[in-house]
Amino acid sequence: MTLLIIVVILTTAILVGVLFSFMLDDLVEKYMGEQALIVAELAAQNEEIIQAFEDENPSVVIQRISEQIQRTTNADYVTIANRQSIRYSHPNPENIGKPTATSNKPVFEQGKPIIYSGNGISGPAIKAKAPIFNKQGEIIGVSSVGFLNNNVEKEIENYRNKLFQLAIIPLFIGLIGAILIARRLKKLTFGLEPEEISFMFKEKEATLESIPDATITVNRDKKITSMNKRARELFNNESLMIDSVITDLRLNYYIDEVIKSNHSQTNKKLLISKNLYVLDASPISGFERVKGVVLTIRPLSEIKQLTNEFSKISEFTEDMRAQNHEFLNKLNTIYGLLTLKEYDRALKIVSNEVSERQDIISFLIT
Repeated sequence: MTLLIIVVILTTAILVGVLFSFMLDDLVEKYMGEQALIVAELAAQNEEIIQAFEDENPSVVIQRISEQIQRTTNADYVTIANRQSIRYSHPNPENIGKPTATSNKPVFEQGKPIIYSGNGISGPAIKAKAPIFNKQGEIIGVSSVGFLNNNVEKEIENYRNKLFQLAIIPLFIGLIGAILIARRLKKLTFGLEPEEISFMFKEKEATLESIPDATITVNRDKKITSMNKRARELFNNESLMIDSVITDLRLNYYIDEVIKSNHSQTNKKLLISKNLYVLDASPISGFERVKGVVLTIRPLSEIKQLTNEFSKISEFTEDMRAQNHEFLNKLNTIYGLLTLKEYDRALKIVSNEVSERQDIISFLIT
């Protein structure tokens, strides 16, 4: 069960981590795209850049402002190009005056900013382009901002590492919880496995059924939980049945005494349905508390019968002891005569003893 809990928690943590990792990829890409769009629109709406388009050499002003925007926003590049897609700014000054690597036609035709992923001079990137309008509302150029995929992946990897680090916390808690649950169950089941518990239950049933006295177990609510065969025979038509609650006041009194004191009650006379019984009650203890009571009930008539049989056995034993004593006395006498070499007297005693026995046997046979 511990392994099952650990596997479930570990699988859940991995699946959730992977799911959030994919979601994180989408969220970061979406966020970076929106960030690129904001920067592109910011550059496209910059008054100095718009005015610089009318200069003889726009690159001087536009390159400076583009670099400033790039540093401020942590973009990987900010490029400004005119209507003919000729760059006025670029992170690599050598590319200024050259046409852009990607087409700006969608921006010029639609007059709206766009977000896309593509390859440029700097490599694969998440890009955004925004049209640059002059005061007359005409499109005079385009601003292009990009975040390189390599840098984006590094950012995603940082978030992913933090995510998996956080996933370790519930996994660690789950492992500790699984171990504690296992220990608790082991304590409750006395360190027994399910198969052993099942065997003990069958063993308990067989033991209970083999007891010659009527044996009944009840819980703290005085509800009968089990009865052996003898108990079912004695109380077949009575109120004492499995799952029934004991209502006899005297019996309830003894049960309460056992639960309160955690000590047995023995040889208590009890009247149930006009029949006299002798009761023994023993506590079922568990974890410093009485969980129930075992009742052993015997009819008083059976006890009297056993007492009479015991008395007869005692009388027979006493007779045997007397005969044994008499026989030992005779043996001692014979031994003494043999020691004194009084063989005739010893033979006479043996002969008389044998003759007496033979006479009794002959009489009985006759």
